[in-house]
Amino acid sequence: MNSRIALLLSVVMALGLGSSAWAATEDSKPEGTVCGDGNQRLDGDWNTDFTALYGTPPAGCSTCHDGIPALNPYGDDADNASGANRTAKLQAIEGDDSDGDGVSNIDEINAETNPGDPGDAPAVATHLGSAACAGCHSVAGVRDQYTTWQTTLHSMIYRDPSPSTILPTWAGVVSVEDTAAGLGPIWVQLTQEGPASPAQDFVATIYSDAGLTQMVAGPMTVVRVNGAAHIAENANDDDFLSRGIAEDDNPILPGTPQYYPGESPYLGPQLYQVAIGDQHYVLPIQFNPIPDLDGENGGWVAYELGDWIDAGDNLVLEALDSDEFNCAGCHMTGIEEVSFNAAASAFVPGTAHEISGAYDLVSSGVIDEFVGCEACHGPASEHPSLAFTPGLASGERGVIRPDLLTVDQRVDMCGACHSRGTSQGMVNSQTLPYPYRDAAPHRPIPGDVWGDFFVDGGEWWIDETGLRVAAADNQQYQEFIETNHFNFQFHRLTCGDCHDSHGTDNEHDLITDNEGDPVDGARGLGSANPNNLCISCHAGHGPFDNALADINFERHTWHDPLGTHGNPDCTNCHMPATVTSAVEYDIHSHSFHVLLPEVTINDQDPNSCMIMCHTGSRHTSWDSVNSSSGPVNTDITDWTEPVDVTISEWLRAVTPSSAAVTFHLIGSPEYVAVGASDPDWVAALDHNADTEATTGTDASPFVIDAADIVTFVEAGR
Repeated sequence: MNSRIALLLSVVMALGLGSSAWAATEDSKPEGTVCGDGNQRLDGDWNTDFTALYGTPPAGCSTCHDGIPALNPYGDDADNASGANRTAKLQAIEGDDSDGDGVSNIDEINAETNPGDPGDAPAVATHLGSAACAGCHSVAGVRDQYTTWQTTLHSMIYRDPSPSTILPTWAGVVSVEDTAAGLGPIWVQLTQEGPASPAQDFVATIYSDAGLTQMVAGPMTVVRVNGAAHIAENANDDDFLSRGIAEDDNPILPGTPQYYPGESPYLGPQLYQVAIGDQHYVLPIQFNPIPDLDGENGGWVAYELGDWIDAGDNLVLEALDSDEFNCAGCHMTGIEEVSFNAAASAFVPGTAHEISGAYDLVSSGVIDEFVGCEACHGPASEHPSLAFTPGLASGERGVIRPDLLTVDQRVDMCGACHSRGTSQGMVNSQTLPYPYRDAAPHRPIPGDVWGDFFVDGGEWWIDETGLRVAAADNQQYQEFIETNHFNFQFHRLTCGDCHDSHGTDNEHDLITDNEGDPVDGARGLGSANPNNLCISCHAGHGPFDNALADINFERHTWHDPLGTHGNPDCTNCHMPATVTSAVEYDIHSHSFHVLLPEVTINDQDPNSCMIMCHTGSRHTSWDSVNSSSGPVNTDITDWTEPVDVTISEWLRAVTPSSAAVTFHLIGSPEYVAVGASDPDWVAALDHNADTEATTGTDASPFVIDAADIVTFVEAGR
């Protein structure tokens, strides 16, 4: 070996590559892949590990080198990566964009381009926008996905302001305040302007006094409407009317019923955006079409008033309060990166208040101002020439079919937006409230891992078993991944097993109607059965065989299926409305877990029974429990009131414990012992008058005790 070669080897060893990466001559190294001019070879260990990991060998020396022994950016990242071995080092930098060409290392490897050469990048699929799908996917009865998707709430995240999209009367003056934060009140003058009839410009001007003499901001024209889209089907309407609840019980929107929690015909509140410079800001007023169950928070209320003013009514609005920073990452499709433009500035209309900087939404293609087709199918520029290619790598992907992804990937795809937390990556030294990372791709595409982009930041109720149940909106993903539906070893469910994102005629785009009233006493499968979707899986499977079917419904729920006090559905107990969005308890939990009265007795948290039906403020019958002369639960947000605990104790006493229910559902002989020893299993009074006709059990009203349960179960009821 001559001195020049010896010197070269010493440099290579000093770089930490030595025998594990590059050797100098063919006769001095193990067999490997020839690279460069044929005088150097990739070391067999790195070659073997790279090939085993990715199914193809490296392209040659240039995969890691700019020339021997100099490392290119990919080789340098691999050499310095954390990892117990070479495979771990390669995996550690897969999500990085070593050469800075906008494509991750793993996407370059899959596309067989060089992850260390910025001049050798794969063709990156770009967003075309949902309108590009309309031509082929609007064929009725054949390929009508675009047509049906247009009826979904995803397609209506943002809507243009018009008399048909803005719910309240846009006229006069409304006043709102945030007493907890010591902000306001402010007065907002609403006017409709413009030459058209009716006028199409919806204008808001904000004042700090009732005389409308000191202007805070405005006038400002609404350019986007958020939320309060009408839910396509709400069979609860008929359910309420059948119970004698008048149509004009809603003081906010006369002519519509007052709803149980989570049964509003509108999705959430309505918000209004104005444009200031190149960014959008939500006005500090929110319209709630449905009030709380105790009649509070209906109509106009404050929305993030602290984003606009301080305690002295001074404007404090800044770029961090923009829709681009807070919401667009999930509400829009096609955003590939978010950048901060420090040089941008804009003045709030009618004021001298300047907003410095702006968050820009970056895309190589089209950005849809809604949740569009490419949110679930990925950038579509290579479709249809590569239609239905299952691969995820840039340059080889046509369109992503979620049904070809794994269960985890499909649920992570929905979870990218239906979750609460902060981004892994940062923009202008700020984390974002939606998934984002520093490496490319910055925004997740279908198939990406949720945890690579987002950090859990949920707000929870904790039930008596320690299970988390959402206490704030937008946490369906975090709840669902803890459930047996997702983790059941024999059949793991995804969001798509209940919802069709292309749209259906059913409420919340459920794949099967899950609303309606029972017909002729039947609780089994039927066109009007309120539990069709749940029964489609839970009838005929495992220990809960037929638990929801006609004759077993009563012993599963301890409610009369056709009771005069309402028809309990699966969702009433297993998906209670624990979440607050517009008003208290207007969104259902996705934990599928019954919150027992114990959570109120022990922790002063809401339970399923009281959230959905047995709330003191709704039923004056609870006066006899509390020895009071009127509705005694005056605040549905406060579960420390004595009546809440009293009602919970009563509910626990008249209903078998969860353990006992499980015992008799699976037919275990232990129910006999439980019935004799469990103090909760005392006489249970059924208030409904039609039990005998429905179930064929004891005359009504009837009392169930331990002996009755033995007879009930042994008779196969």
